[in-house]
Amino acid sequence: MEPSLLEKYYLGQMAEMSRVFTWEDVEKCAELTGDYNPMYFDPDFVAQTKFKRPVVQALLTEGLVTALINGHLPGPGALLLEKEFIFRHPVHVGDKITARVQIIDVDIERQWITEKVICRNQHHQEVLRGQVVLLVQNGKR
Repeated sequence: MEPSLLEKYYLGQMAEMSRVFTWEDVEKCAELTGDYNPMYFDPDFVAQTKFKRPVVQALLTEGLVTALINGHLPGPGALLLEKEFIFRHPVHVGDKITARVQIIDVDIERQWITEKVICRNQHHQEVLRGQVVLLVQNGKR
């Protein structure tokens, strides 16, 4: 391993990105996973729950986090080793979700980075909180 590979990362380093989730996103996710839970698609069903209107699959919010990790921090070549997420508020179609990651540990020997993860909606409500452990590779052969 190149000694400088992880040296460009530091404690407290952050990145963020946002996305507005659409019905098309929800439909595509269901097609790919086979998960047609009425919580995503049936307004009458959801109206009887505390959520009152259909929610976006948790997988989509998680996908925003992995897009941020692989696109920005640490970037291409990162591999998710461990994740721990708590979903604190529902995400609905039309919500703008901003994901933020912050490096809380860099283990040069193992080539691991640990990041704190927080996602908030357009009302600044925390919708997801957690952390990830990532293997960072340089991609050289």
